[in-house]
Amino acid sequence: MKNDSCCSNLNPTQENNVIKPPQRLVIAWFDYVKMFFNWLFLFRKKPYTATPGLYFTGDEYDKKAPLVVTCNFLSTVLLLCRRLKGLNARLLILDTNGINVWCSSGKGKFSAEEILSKLNKYDREIISDSEEIEIILPKLSLSGVKLSELRKNKIKPVIGPVYAKKLKHYLEHPPYKDCITDTVHFGLKARAYTVVPTAMQFSKYAILMGLFLLILDNIFKAGFHWQVIPIAIAISIVYPFLFPWLPGKRFAVKGISLAALFSLYDVYLFTQGSILVSIMIFYIAFIFGTSIFLALSYTGNSAVSNYSRVKKEIVSFLPLSALFYIAAIVFYLISGIYR
Repeated sequence: MKNDSCCSNLNPTQENNVIKPPQRLVIAWFDYVKMFFNWLFLFRKKPYTATPGLYFTGDEYDKKAPLVVTCNFLSTVLLLCRRLKGLNARLLILDTNGINVWCSSGKGKFSAEEILSKLNKYDREIISDSEEIEIILPKLSLSGVKLSELRKNKIKPVIGPVYAKKLKHYLEHPPYKDCITDTVHFGLKARAYTVVPTAMQFSKYAILMGLFLLILDNIFKAGFHWQVIPIAIAISIVYPFLFPWLPGKRFAVKGISLAALFSLYDVYLFTQGSILVSIMIFYIAFIFGTSIFLALSYTGNSAVSNYSRVKKEIVSFLPLSALFYIAAIVFYLISGIYR
């Protein structure tokens, strides 16, 4: 199948640690297949990546073309290539271990040190005729990049737009100004994008939870409550959609709010005499533990989270999630006694 017009090879070989000259950025049809798997399994440890280095999108390399810095998450690189179609630009792809710009900057992978490391692999004359090199940084990288460190090394950082869809228009109108007023909007479309991979990720946990209960049932004969599997998956689907409207500012507090909503049905079943009080408490404890756990996991799916706050939130609420799970097991065993 024929390659895209913005094409060559996103995975050029490197021999003996010698970096090749700037490469023409290429998208092949199978890169889109990889992009699909990157989305479907968005949170796996080893996503598909692009090889770090210096690339160009036009017909030939031009040292006067704008130099955009990005991560090596393949989906991000493909998106930029499509957005920059028809424009002669350069991309400096950093080694961020396949993590996107927002998360890699928070974890220190997208940094001034990494930018300098990649630029230093090329002769200065290849990159610019002037003494100072101008680079366009995505605004979401600012949490991890020390601009003062770049300026000390005669690099002029310019803060580009948040969204790739604005980048082409931005680059077509120099001189470039910092996009200080750009903000992130975690709207319905962005949240919907995370629903399927979140459900795929959490399905694994849900099945493991179900298998654990199945093992307990074989030992204690308390009954196999397979309903925990669809409940856990349902929480992973509903949480992203209701995210802005759930009470609380912290992710885990929103998870608690959602758990309270889900638990109403179990309370209703108990009032109707359909389930024992021990089973009701088992399901409520399971729902709260799962909802908090999902909420803490979802902090990595949203551009409205803060890495330092997320770490504090995990320390505060992950033990609470564990306590709810312990309570669920206890009341599961109690229900077996009175079965």
